[in-house]
Amino acid sequence: MSLCDVLWRRVGAPETINPREYFDTYKNAIIAIERGEPSADDPKLLAQSWKMFDNEAARRGTIDARAAALMPALGLAATLVTGVGFTILKDATIFVGARWIVLATLVLALVYLTRTTVLLFAIHGQVFRSTLDPSDLPIVNRDPADTTASPYDRLVACKVLRYTVSNYQANNVQSQTLFVAQGAFRNAVIVIVAGGALATITMFAASFDGGATMASILGD
Repeated sequence: MSLCDVLWRRVGAPETINPREYFDTYKNAIIAIERGEPSADDPKLLAQSWKMFDNEAARRGTIDARAAALMPALGLAATLVTGVGFTILKDATIFVGARWIVLATLVLALVYLTRTTVLLFAIHGQVFRSTLDPSDLPIVNRDPADTTASPYDRLVACKVLRYTVSNYQANNVQSQTLFVAQGAFRNAVIVIVAGGALATITMFAASFDGGATMASILGD
């Protein structure tokens, strides 16, 4: 990871996050299953397909929950930065160098916090995911005397698997967006801490120099 990625990481393009060669393998496997002959194991195939679908739905819930948990901390940090920052900047008695440091900290922290907010709203925004609907449930007309295995479970399982792969791709993009948002929030916290420490040191040094100057004047 380069320094640019640490300072300002971008959300990758969907085709980069979801490499085509990987998902072509998944799609080809589903096609092979769909073209296979029905067997007695098809109910197990359908059950496992649903399990994979449910796991991906749980992963989606985890991403949404982690993004929601970051929102209160984001609001608190923004309030702290703007409130304390403007209060310090209004104080004309503070050393001018420290005020410039506070201003730079305020601007940079707000940039990172704004970016975090935009990314979190993207996670909570409109996301297209897939699930079964009535049109996905095939009607298989069979002769009552036919004793061969029914293709119904296999057909439904393949549809569930296709939707699972589609949801997997959507969740990968959301997970990457959350990772970038967390990085931006981390940078905002680092800026606030480092800027506050530097401003404090600068003000202390300025007051120390001012006291030494006053002592020398009184000594003279």
